[in-house]
Amino acid sequence: EAEATAAALAAAGKAYGVGSEDMDTLTLGAPVLVRQLTGSDREKGQVTEIDLARVLAGLNFTMDQFIDLCILLGCDYLDTIRGIGPKKAVEAIRTHKTIEAVLTSLDKDKYTVPESWDFARTRQLFKAPVVADVATVDLKWKEPDEEGMVAFLCGEKGFDEERVRKQAARLRATKKLASQGRLTSFFGPSVTTKTTTVASAKKRSVSAAGKKGGTAKKAKRGGR
Repeated sequence: EAEATAAALAAAGKAYGVGSEDMDTLTLGAPVLVRQLTGSDREKGQVTEIDLARVLAGLNFTMDQFIDLCILLGCDYLDTIRGIGPKKAVEAIRTHKTIEAVLTSLDKDKYTVPESWDFARTRQLFKAPVVADVATVDLKWKEPDEEGMVAFLCGEKGFDEERVRKQAARLRATKKLASQGRLTSFFGPSVTTKTTTVASAKKRSVSAAGKKGGTAKKAKRGGR
């Protein structure tokens, strides 16, 4: 899927990080996740940057423990275990280290593990996702193919042509910058960058889902 390949590119040093709203991008190994890059949040300067190394250090978790934590918190591939929220999930992994040990210690009368809860397969999907061969990828900052963008986004996907052409013009203007570090041309002069932890971010997501009576997302077919 797109996030997995993007995470692999960033992990290989071919990109600074990954711009996505999907928190699983960190679980896939992206060193940096940048959120709110589009829409009204970006226009307000509310861009969030999450550094994986700082998250692991803050939790004092290994990457394997972090992956197990994210599975317990809820991911694209599995439901959560009802009754185990962010706080209990962190405590469980901190105490027992692995999902296997967590499940062994669970009070079966209090917590019900969903049927066919294949955490081992999900863990493998995070640890060894199917991605493009990043060693063969050579990223170059070229002129945007405006007509190709219009043909695909407008002709095939129904996007507004005027909006697409405006974004292509912005890309061309950004290309003229002397350094990639000058992000103010894209985000505006009042960029706000903040770092958070995955547990706190997922806590907000889980809380919002709970208010709607929803459950964690199940596996998506055909990729994101």
